[in-house]
Amino acid sequence: MALAVAATFAAGTVAVQAKPVKCYGVSLKGKNDCGTKLHACAGQSTKDYDPTEWIYVKAVKNENGAVIEPAKDVCQSLKDKVAKLK
Repeated sequence: MALAVAATFAAGTVAVQAKPVKCYGVSLKGKNDCGTKLHACAGQSTKDYDPTEWIYVKAVKNENGAVIEPAKDVCQSLKDKVAKLK
């Protein structure tokens, strides 16, 4: 029983880490993932790197499916790259 609970907990932890996050300000024109106050649908952003537009960012996994970089870290890395472009 304890082994089953431990395995379930471990699997649940990986699932939580692998959950995509909304990353604002990094999408290109027409490449946003959902609507905002200005429009209702994905793909309708009108400028690159609009801070109100977002895309889903997933965790980076290795070939075995284990999370090696959480989605929030991937998002921050994208934001850092965009900041250098501006």
